[in-house]
Amino acid sequence: MPPTAPPPPLSQSELTYLTHSLLSIPPIRPDGRPPTQLRPIHAETSILPFCPGSARLVWADGAECVVGIKLDVTPTVTISGHPATANTPAHEIPYRSWIEVSVDVQGNRDDDALNVFLAGVVGESVFAATSTTTTTTTTSGEEEEEGDTPPPTLLTALTISPRHHWTLYIDILLLVPPPTVPSLSTTHPLTLASLTTHLALRTTLVPLKLSQGDEDPLFHDDWDLAVPLYSSTTGAAAALPPISLLLMAIGKTILLDPSKDELAVAEGVWSVSFIKNAGGGKGGVKVVGIRTLESMSVPVEDKTFGGVFGEKGVVGGRGGTGRETVRRVVRAAGVAAGEVWEALEGLLEAERRREEEL
Repeated sequence: MPPTAPPPPLSQSELTYLTHSLLSIPPIRPDGRPPTQLRPIHAETSILPFCPGSARLVWADGAECVVGIKLDVTPTVTISGHPATANTPAHEIPYRSWIEVSVDVQGNRDDDALNVFLAGVVGESVFAATSTTTTTTTTSGEEEEEGDTPPPTLLTALTISPRHHWTLYIDILLLVPPPTVPSLSTTHPLTLASLTTHLALRTTLVPLKLSQGDEDPLFHDDWDLAVPLYSSTTGAAAALPPISLLLMAIGKTILLDPSKDELAVAEGVWSVSFIKNAGGGKGGVKVVGIRTLESMSVPVEDKTFGGVFGEKGVVGGRGGTGRETVRRVVRAAGVAAGEVWEALEGLLEAERRREEEL
């Protein structure tokens, strides 16, 4: 039986109707969600027995992401390729190479642009979370100044000794519904991949180190004594893994986790990455990265309503974004990130209780 052809793109009248629905107050989304609400998800952690950390996340429509974390002891070298010592300056060590991300999307080539983009966003946000930032976006969308004391970072946890370190491998597998299945969720998988990676990193365990100082690495073989990768041995709050959220803007409307149809009328699309410190603090989230994506919007002649953005009646595909729009996107993303973090914390707490009962 020949494969079914994918559903045709939205017509001019459908795009116009969708645009006016999203520009209304309050916005009316095709799936009925509020502007800053994620679609329903199902999550599991520690699903791969031979990985020190793993997670699985499934959208309501069946789009699925599985992330496995691997760790490998690697000799530390400088930028010039020489072995590192205790006296090697930090700026001569290529820390970015300590984190490697690979993405496999069902039906895509390994060098597909989407694979490369997802690997870049995840890798850059995880690495950026190891540096200290000074601006915090609270869950109410306001900005506050941070203190001068940086928290323990992922690079601290990956450092074994002056001569050795852990190389962190993040393997992401995305299973999306085929284009022959009509679905509002068949869209950009950035948020799905980021949240799954966050959960996998939060549950990653590292073998207990027995060696000291500059000795060759030696670890305890009892995994019951393993310590979480994102933890601090000094008692201070350690930075948590980042999350990246996809948002779009159309007029003054900001939408979180847009669907494929909504992206067709977007004026701008952004990936905003956040981190949050463990231990609570002021409950703020920090922006560690912003990327602009191609909006996928197309010009639409609005002959029925006489135009939304001008006399020519062109909806979508205008190009360019003002600073105020970017500011509103980041503010909305900060509020949504705080809510997403609370949901992830609740999920991890439920997983911990389930393990204790077993």
